[in-house]
Amino acid sequence: MRWQAWLVAVVSALCSLPAWAAPLAQPTVAVLYFDYDGKNEELTQLRKGFAQMLTTDLADLETVKIVERARLQEVLDEMKLSGTAKFDPTSAAKVGKLLGAKFLVLGAYFEAMGSIRFDTRVVETETGRIVRSVGVTGKPSEVLDLEQRLADKLKDGLVAALATAQEADQAAPPRPPAPR
Repeated sequence: MRWQAWLVAVVSALCSLPAWAAPLAQPTVAVLYFDYDGKNEELTQLRKGFAQMLTTDLADLETVKIVERARLQEVLDEMKLSGTAKFDPTSAAKVGKLLGAKFLVLGAYFEAMGSIRFDTRVVETETGRIVRSVGVTGKPSEVLDLEQRLADKLKDGLVAALATAQEADQAAPPRPPAPR
């Protein structure tokens, strides 16, 4: 009987917590295909491949949920964006909303003078604000290593962005409950 009274007290206390005191849900992150304007057919294949590798490497972050590649493709097909090389801020925000993603990872790469450069931005979908931008440069033969280095930098950036977002949410004044 004593444990039942304790359980009722705990449930009552949890139910009476203000909404702002509840822990933040894991934000969802979508990794979009990379932009590439070059003519090298082998490098063109990296548009999707590099995004897939990043998705896999970011999936081990416990603080975020990563959008499934199949779901992303459905949304891109629905918006007729899968064939386009670039995402403008408006289309990126629409994709984010349709996916329920708080953050989008957008990227581009180019080759010059025997090197390849990959740049990424982590964009908050609600505001369009870039919360992190990272890049790596190397030889085309080092693509797998470059992807791993970029993934490590992005992980650090996402963790920092989430910490900042949590601080902002906790600093915001509590919202009154919605009328019933």
